[in-house]
Amino acid sequence: DGRTVASASADRSWKLWDVASGVERLCVKGHDSLGECVCQRRCPVFGSVEPDASCSVKGHISPVNAIALCGEMVATGGGDGVILWDQSGEVRWEGEEGKMEWVWALAFSPNCKHLAVGDAH
Repeated sequence: DGRTVASASADRSWKLWDVASGVERLCVKGHDSLGECVCQRRCPVFGSVEPDASCSVKGHISPVNAIALCGEMVATGGGDGVILWDQSGEVRWEGEEGKMEWVWALAFSPNCKHLAVGDAH
């Protein structure tokens, strides 16, 4: 839609940003280094982030190398495969473990029905 940009990070997180204002709209983190869930919902621009104690989102356990947006869908990829999310940070699909490893590139088709994945295999 041209109003949102996404970023991915080696700290297992991904973020959505408002293009016009530069304000971070959403910050989603995966597991911490101990494998514990560290879900974080909306991140204030200036201030601390409150962990969500009722977290059930699995998230990535390795760095997030690739991210793609299409409509309300967000695809993230890393050393542990691909996860599809909605723009509120809820997991919609998580790839089977071992099917894809070290994802380096993601791209949605124009109609958002297909996702191309570039991985190490």
